[in-house]
Amino acid sequence: MPARVIRIISDVHYRDRAGLQHLEALAPLFEGISHMVLNGDTLEARHPNSTGLIAEVRGFFDRAPAPVTFVAGNHDPEISNHAELRFAGGLVWATHGDIFWDSAAPWSRYARVMARLMRTDPS
Repeated sequence: MPARVIRIISDVHYRDRAGLQHLEALAPLFEGISHMVLNGDTLEARHPNSTGLIAEVRGFFDRAPAPVTFVAGNHDPEISNHAELRFAGGLVWATHGDIFWDSAAPWSRYARVMARLMRTDPS
C-alpha cells in the first residue's frame, strides 16, 4: 500500500498585498499527495471582497486533484470550523496557532474562550 502523503501549508494570504496573487501557482503542490491541509490564513477575511475571495478559493480547491481541508487562522476565522486537525492516530497535530494567543485574533470566535482560559489559574 502506498504511503499517505499529507501536505500542510500555511499563511498563503491570497490576494493580500504580500500574499499569493494567483491560486494556480499552488497546483504543483498537489503532485504526489493524497491530502492537502490549508493551515490558516489562506486569505484575508478583512479584505473588501472577502466573500468573493472565499468563493474563489473554495472553487479552486474543490477542483483540486486531492482532498483539501481548511483550518481557520487569525486572518480567516470563518473559512472553516476546524481550529485543529489530528493525523496518524493523534501523533501529528496541525493548528494555525492563533488559538494560543487571545490577542492574535480578537475577532475570532475563539477569542473569548481563549481569554477565559488564559485567565484561569491552573492550580
